[in-house]
Amino acid sequence: MPTDKLYDTLEEEEDYSPLTALPGHKKLGMGLHWHFISVIGRISVGLSYYILLFATGQWHRYWPYS
Repeated sequence: MPTDKLYDTLEEEEDYSPLTALPGHKKLGMGLHWHFISVIGRISVGLSYYILLFATGQWHRYWPYS
């Protein structure tokens, strides 16, 4: 760390490949935000599938009677 000036983390910033940080291009943190937003979307789609499966009675088709 430099002692003659104010320490700034931007000096240690590393460039990432745009393929690594999609869709944040060279900003890896932006790609992580998009990743977690997509996880929330997938969880909500899965929950809606199970809610509709039991709400419409379609679960009878998947559960064996004998």
